[in-house]
Amino acid sequence: MAPPGGTFFITFRLFDSLPKQVLKYLLEEYSREESEIMKREPHDFRAKLNSLYLKKFESLEHHLEENPFGKCFLKDKRVAHIVAQKIREYNLSLYDLRAYCIMPNHVHLLIDTSVQMINDRYTYQVDVPDNYIQLDKIMQLIKGGSAFLANQILSRKGSFWSKDSYDRYVRNNHEYQNIYQYIIENPVKAGLVSDPKEYPFTYFGE
Repeated sequence: MAPPGGTFFITFRLFDSLPKQVLKYLLEEYSREESEIMKREPHDFRAKLNSLYLKKFESLEHHLEENPFGKCFLKDKRVAHIVAQKIREYNLSLYDLRAYCIMPNHVHLLIDTSVQMINDRYTYQVDVPDNYIQLDKIMQLIKGGSAFLANQILSRKGSFWSKDSYDRYVRNNHEYQNIYQYIIENPVKAGLVSDPKEYPFTYFGE
């Protein structure tokens, strides 16, 4: 379970954004390498698994961006606008929105959930409130609400987002800065624009 009050980098994608054979290969390869790590290094596996997780993400990104697959519903500005609105809807209540980028078939999101925490100004103690909303629930709110409205606009029914998503707990400022730059430069890297400021569905926080 994600640590309460953490900062998270999340990537979520459309249901048809990867060919089934590619997804099957990625999952099987990840599972195989994970098993090998656990067998070879049962007492010192966390760093290796972290590297493997990053490798999995890089492979996923390569397939999502090099040759965008599927119907790429997020190219439709009406749909992208719905997703942007849904992300912004929970800003400053469930999280502090730091950055996002809505690509043709996936979304990158950087959020800080510490806004939900209770800060005691006398003891300087930080507590988790009883009604704290975990990351998985936050993503359900964003994906569920946007999927319903997007399907209405597109006059379609059925799955919109893939059930799986990539999320990473941001551990330090160096990692945060790298992720932040990665998100805002993503449209440039993908060849959609020459300057991040030209892309209408990128948000740069403070």
